[in-house]
Amino acid sequence: MTFIGNSDRVTKSLTKPRRFCRVSLRTLLVLITIGCVWLGSKVNKAQKQRPAVAWIEQMGGHVIYEEPHGPEWLIELMPLNFLADVTLVSLDGEKVLDLSRLANLPDLLLD
Repeated sequence: MTFIGNSDRVTKSLTKPRRFCRVSLRTLLVLITIGCVWLGSKVNKAQKQRPAVAWIEQMGGHVIYEEPHGPEWLIELMPLNFLADVTLVSLDGEKVLDLSRLANLPDLLLD
């Protein structure tokens, strides 16, 4: 017994529907690795910046950060030193002889 005209319906029902966005496992792992490297560099920079900011505040100085970039929810969620770099340091009247602690602040302007 042969069915004429039904073969198209059978083959269409057996084929898998195409998905909108298909990403291979290799591509997904590469994207995750790139994201982790970027996040690691941000965390490393923030960890180097934190002791310098603490020292400045201990010496009675003030620190001004650049304007943080990113979505509002991320700015509210993360600490400021993770999202922005120190751009201005003011040491009010203190006589500081050793500025080597400020070496980890590459975007720094001294006032």
